[in-house]
Amino acid sequence: MIMRLLLSLIFIPFLVFCQTEKIKIKKEDSFFFFQTGQKSDTISLNKNDLFYLKMTGKTGCNTRIEIENGRLMRTKNDTVFQLKNVPHLQYEHYFQDSTFVANKSKPGVVNDNCHKFITHINGANEAKGNVIKIIFYNVNTKDALLSNTFYYK
Repeated sequence: MIMRLLLSLIFIPFLVFCQTEKIKIKKEDSFFFFQTGQKSDTISLNKNDLFYLKMTGKTGCNTRIEIENGRLMRTKNDTVFQLKNVPHLQYEHYFQDSTFVANKSKPGVVNDNCHKFITHINGANEAKGNVIKIIFYNVNTKDALLSNTFYYK
């Protein structure tokens, strides 16, 4: 009985002053691209070839994706794409209105309505067929935002 009383007197102040910490993520124009499941730089068909791609704000409208020896394929989930190996071809991906359609009401401003994912072949390349290189570019500045190299097994 006395032991319970002592333990409760010791632990009650800790419980009263314990606070749960919340992490808030500020909504900005950004994108997230990472492998789902087991992360590796070696990709195998139907094992670790799924990637999470989420564009927030106007980022989707301002981002172009170039891939050597591969292409991103849509899945049933809007934010999950499958990275397929396509040897010796280069693909380009963007969201509708990101590079070709200007906002008619505000010249020089890209539309915010960029939800349709567009894919087209951007020619052949000389890289090894099992090396997949993916680069995200800012359409306006032409700067590379992210570059990753994967090996297809």
